Amino acid sequence: MNDNAIVELIDIKKSFGSQQVLRGVNLRIMEGKTTVIVGGSGQGKSLIIKHILGLITPDSGKALVYGKELNKISKKELKDIRTNFGVLFQNSALFDSMTVYDNVALPLRERTRITEEETERIVNEKLKMMDVEGTNNKYPAQLSGGMKKRVGLARALALDPGIVFFDEPTTGLDAAKSNEIYRVFSRTQQ
Repeated sequence: MNDNAIVELIDIKKSFGSQQVLRGVNLRIMEGKTTVIVGGSGQGKSLIIKHILGLITPDSGKALVYGKELNKISKKELKDIRTNFGVLFQNSALFDSMTVYDNVALPLRERTRITEEETERIVNEKLKMMDVEGTNNKYPAQLSGGMKKRVGLARALALDPGIVFFDEPTTGLDAAKSNEIYRVFSRTQQ
């Protein structure tokens, strides 16, 4: 593995029953670079992300992150690697029973030992960065599709991860909201 490659997938194959979804995928994600995975619906883009996150294991091939083969490391090592990742899944994956504030605070509360005051500071900072400040006490059902995406992105960025995965971030949004999401992405890269 090249020292600059954060992620490397080598000949990844994955099937579900008789349907082979991934057929020898090779991918290198380099440090400091933006990588885009393009394909039609149902072609395995989300599946590739799940392999990189160690959420599923390949039928064959290797998934390496920071030089470590994911299916050969301990659960603790995998958890430690995952702290470097932020993920915005296709549906934003917000918890409907939690306020916006609690959704964004969740990774901070689960993965750190910071004070509630520091949690509040970070949550408010991320919500402001995503242009959704003032929504702290709202529930996901009270938000537009674009706002849900931005709150999901705020949560993905809460831990200041080194790598952020966006899984179909503009699905279901109109052109104006899609452009707004892309502008937010540009800001997060800086």
